[in-house]
Amino acid sequence: MIPPATLTQVTPNVIVQDEDAVEVTVTGANTHFTAGNTTVSVSGVDVTATDVEVDSPTSLRVKLQATRTAPATVRTLTVATPSMGESNTIALTIARHEPWITGIAPLSGRQGENTPVVLTLDYVDCETEVQSLRSSVGTVRIDGCNDASHLRATITFQETTPLGPMTLTLTTTWGATVSVPFTVLKGIPWLGMTPASLLQWTTNAPMTADLHYDVWGPTVSVVSLNCPNLIIHDVQRTSDSRVSFLVDVPLTHSPDTCTLTFNSGVESGVKTATLTVRERTLNVESTGSVTGTLTPAAPIFVKITVPEDPIKPLPLRIRAAAAAFTQIDPVITLAGADANFLSPLATNDDEHEATLDALVLFIPPAPGVFYARITDRLNLSSGNVTVDVAAFEPPDMATELEPNGTWDATTLKPPDVTFVQGELSTIDATDVFTFAIPADWNGAVVQVLAQGIMPEFGVNALLRLRDSDTYESLGESDDTGPWPDPRLFIADLTNNVQAELTYLSGGSHYWLVWAPAMQISEVFHDEANGWMGSFVELSGPPGASLAACELRLTPQGQTARVISLTEETFDAFGWFVVAHDDWVPGVQLLDPQLAVDDPLGTIETVWVSLYCDGSLQSEVCYCPTAATCPAGCVESLPGEVLGQGLMVNRWFLPQPEATPRAANPGKVP
Repeated sequence: MIPPATLTQVTPNVIVQDEDAVEVTVTGANTHFTAGNTTVSVSGVDVTATDVEVDSPTSLRVKLQATRTAPATVRTLTVATPSMGESNTIALTIARHEPWITGIAPLSGRQGENTPVVLTLDYVDCETEVQSLRSSVGTVRIDGCNDASHLRATITFQETTPLGPMTLTLTTTWGATVSVPFTVLKGIPWLGMTPASLLQWTTNAPMTADLHYDVWGPTVSVVSLNCPNLIIHDVQRTSDSRVSFLVDVPLTHSPDTCTLTFNSGVESGVKTATLTVRERTLNVESTGSVTGTLTPAAPIFVKITVPEDPIKPLPLRIRAAAAAFTQIDPVITLAGADANFLSPLATNDDEHEATLDALVLFIPPAPGVFYARITDRLNLSSGNVTVDVAAFEPPDMATELEPNGTWDATTLKPPDVTFVQGELSTIDATDVFTFAIPADWNGAVVQVLAQGIMPEFGVNALLRLRDSDTYESLGESDDTGPWPDPRLFIADLTNNVQAELTYLSGGSHYWLVWAPAMQISEVFHDEANGWMGSFVELSGPPGASLAACELRLTPQGQTARVISLTEETFDAFGWFVVAHDDWVPGVQLLDPQLAVDDPLGTIETVWVSLYCDGSLQSEVCYCPTAATCPAGCVESLPGEVLGQGLMVNRWFLPQPEATPRAANPGKVP
């Protein structure tokens, strides 16, 4: 029996898809390979066998080629010749072509960035045959496929990822891998700053500025050109990449985005960062009510905007009331547009003894912005506080002022001297009211009477005067001058005056008086001692001229004696004294006409009058007994001769001693 023809080996026995034809050697036993009559075939499709070369009856060479679409499976190879027929089969493997990455875009990515890439694939189906994509540095996320040949992914590099080349490796579902080069570039330099925002009224806020992908120079300066009120200080370079500094944000700084510029000579140039100024204030336009939360560490700030007014600014009443069941005792401190609470315009703890609410009564000197700070008196409690800003008219403020009426016109003529009586204290710190100045007055004087009147109760106060129609300031005065009490002269008369009294220290009681500017303030006639030391004291604006004035002394039934004052002026303290002789200290004019001789005892009354520009400015008359006195005249001291020892103070009442060129003692009843 003839043994069957048997194929024993195929070398190589693996053919890869879509590659050039591979020459394969086939060997057998009991075969009869014959040149020109031997054929080779491979089972299945898409595999071709060509160029058969017979080397011997048992060995031949053949070129095999698998197409791209040839299924990757194990096939069988068979050899046939006429003399031996068809041989047995031998295994031949058709293998997958290795996957290719034929392109990647872009070719590089930067430190600290997420870089989207697209890989172009071949010999692998993106949608079904990609298992993973990895990076030698950084992280990779597969985002999907555009189609079977294009893979989308995102590569993320950290700020510390090493620079230079790296590789991306793709793994298929059948375990094959393919890599592609990629490059890590330096990140784009940028500046990060923390915190990114601060509140108004922030002091010494610590800030850090970290420079990425660059190095600070040896010195660093920080400025903000668009926010000049921002205070930047204590700038320090703490490392190659970090700068620390402190920032103060004034309360007056508007909410804004500030650009901070860092100059350091770094390679990448000048750096900038933004800082947002957040609003801390509660805002009131003209009038309104706002509520905020108060803590020991965080006062409430209210920004009050007083609008332009064609006539006058809006008078304000500012009240702070704590919510029920809180332990807050509100304190209001009011400042101007500079928010300088160290030198406040006004402050108040308690509105009055019956409540813990705070109340500030304020007349803005001009339109603009004012700031109210609300704190807890003990700085211990927290809770809500409502701040109410309302308009007021001065009469609303005069709750403790009781006008005492006017003195009889004949007592001091012309005109009447008017005064009101009130109280001030730390609790009720402000009184405000208005009064009218007669149009025919030749100037006016407004004075607070307290220390010389009731020393045990008198108050130290600040007096401010304004034109109540325009709120233009007419001046202010306290008790630090030569007078024991505040005093202001008004030269340019306005019809309506507003007076504001603010408590400084001392007791509580006062009288506020307004009268003509030039007055007979004291008279001393001593007939019993031959008129020695007799004088008439005038008071008026310091340094003012008396050129248009004259003093008249008119004994009953006689012609007036005229003392000309054409060359005289009030001294620097507002005094002028006409004396009978030089026994009077500080006398400025001597005139013997002050002596009123009455050898027959017929003179019952004497008038002392001050005329300016022919108009009577001030007058006093005195007589021995009330029964015989004309209406409005002052009675001499009981039991004394006419004129003997008579001294009258600024209200023409008897006083205990003469005080030429000095404030008068005595009381207003």
